[in-house]
Amino acid sequence: AWRSWVVGVWPETAVTEFKFPVDALKIPKDAALSVRVTYVGLELCGLGGDWEELERIQLPTRMVANGVEVHGFLQPERSTRSRVFDIPPQALNDDFIVLRIEPEDPSRVSFVCVPFPVADLGLYVR
Repeated sequence: AWRSWVVGVWPETAVTEFKFPVDALKIPKDAALSVRVTYVGLELCGLGGDWEELERIQLPTRMVANGVEVHGFLQPERSTRSRVFDIPPQALNDDFIVLRIEPEDPSRVSFVCVPFPVADLGLYVR
């Protein structure tokens, strides 16, 4: 089976941003929004082949929407799973919703130490 996800492997790419245009997506200005994200767990995030002995490390990671915290720093989990978080209303006062996935210490990001890989992400009107 083919697996793919978004993950930064260098300090310069440690933060991943997803930018959603509010008007183009026809999101009402007074809408309450949630984000559903699937973070890849440790069971799928390992390195293979010659790299396997290095044991990939996931760094505590958080999500921010337009500068407002959606969820605090989460610790790595063994299993891949989807989660739903409410986007705080104060983050919805712009023409774009910019979701940032960022590790606690971006300077530690490398091929071995990574923020949570994102397999799926979507916005939902509540």
